[in-house]
Amino acid sequence: LLASVSGSHLAYVVSVSSPACRDGSCVSLAQVDVTGSGSSKRNLPPLRTTSGSLLGNLESLTFSTASNGYLTVTSGSGTELFVTTDGARSWHLRLRTNSYPYQEVYATPQRVYAITGTCSGMGVCSNQHLLSAPPSGTPWMSSTPRLAGVMAGLGLVAYGNDVWIQQTQPANVLLFHSTDDGRTFNSWNTSSLFNASTCYMTASSTRQ
Repeated sequence: LLASVSGSHLAYVVSVSSPACRDGSCVSLAQVDVTGSGSSKRNLPPLRTTSGSLLGNLESLTFSTASNGYLTVTSGSGTELFVTTDGARSWHLRLRTNSYPYQEVYATPQRVYAITGTCSGMGVCSNQHLLSAPPSGTPWMSSTPRLAGVMAGLGLVAYGNDVWIQQTQPANVLLFHSTDDGRTFNSWNTSSLFNASTCYMTASSTRQ
């Protein structure tokens, strides 16, 4: 597992000491300079053994800056989010939910975002919320964009105060746009975009 740091020559690499290992203690993290000048060992929060996964219950890892990182693990029937603000030297539990995030956490240098919902085994979801917080992971703000009750085809991106959510459905695509850090959203039903699932949004894509 590799998490690059945008705009820098650094990356964070998760590795396993042995392919035969299924214990979270066998998983390690290093900060690597991709120019080849070296690497240094970093810390992970406690991980648990999970059947079929070399990384234990580690689900996702992302860094918005060299110092600020976000790591999710599965915990029972829910998810826990750990935050570091010192380059993975220490981690702090900042969020525990009873539902799984739709996707990996998305973070900018200004804020961190996650979409949560209560989902059945068939991928039908309810009680969807967009959660956002400053880089420290506290306090959290919650909003409720009117997402369709199907988990598949969801995309999330943010830049500055703008947040976009794209949700691809069998017959159409729903687009949501916020200009206030996700507090409120405008939405469009883009049924004419036949192949919208192949599109993506970037930091410069500020016009709909």
